Amino acid sequence: MQWDDIRYFLALYRSGTLSAAARDLGVEHSTVSRRIGQLETSVRLKLFKRLPRSWVATPQALALYDQACALEEKALGLARTAAGLDDLTGRVRVSVPPMLASHVLVPGLHKVMARYPNLALEIQASTELSNLNRNEADIAIRLVPPAMSELMTRSLGKIEYKLFGTAEWGACPTTDLHYIGFDELSRAQSLAQALEKIIGQNRVVMRTGDFLSMARAAQLGWGVALLPRFLGSTIPQLLELTGLGFRTTREASLLVHRDVLLHPGVRAITNEIVDIFQNSDLG
Repeated sequence: MQWDDIRYFLALYRSGTLSAAARDLGVEHSTVSRRIGQLETSVRLKLFKRLPRSWVATPQALALYDQACALEEKALGLARTAAGLDDLTGRVRVSVPPMLASHVLVPGLHKVMARYPNLALEIQASTELSNLNRNEADIAIRLVPPAMSELMTRSLGKIEYKLFGTAEWGACPTTDLHYIGFDELSRAQSLAQALEKIIGQNRVVMRTGDFLSMARAAQLGWGVALLPRFLGSTIPQLLELTGLGFRTTREASLLVHRDVLLHPGVRAITNEIVDIFQNSDLG
């Protein structure tokens, strides 16, 4: 059995269809079918039940899955370590929420990237928790860090959030205010729950999980939005509504797999990101 066999097995196990597994692996679906057949012959086990629209893992496949995942992690760890033996060249991928990407990280890195002419920087503007173990990103910046012991976590400081609106909303009685709230996918977060307490019985005119959309809606006069102060204070027409007496903070964290730090490029960009946040007025 070879490592490629494990890759094909895991791709099909996780996706459940030949087409999805082939797409993940970058091959034809016939290749996936052939490789799985060869693997089953090699281990003398029936690993998948062939159905018209899917391949269903058998109990034998389920029994092998955890060991296959362990082999995958070892192989990826070897790849990360090998990458660390290179110099300041190659690609460094940073996963970061869109608002932090556009207003903090990109402006900050613009000032320093001339030091790294052979590094290709990839900014993944996303609020999803990238799986650093599977090499979806090299570095992640998050406001809600995952509890994963194999990741190195470093505080980037606290981000202050305040209520912003146009002058018209600032002149309104509190009970007449309209709000821009968080969508269903975001409402479980503590920040969204804090805003819901402020909203009370007031009207919510729009919901979204994107701070940039909230800020634009507030700028156009839709209502009051809870925004990072570094974002809301830079937008024309928006005023900080201090009369509402509300402010809260959330900690930003940098996450990186320990063995990825062996890569000089990742280590360099990690240090630059820490410096950028330490020198930014976020609170």
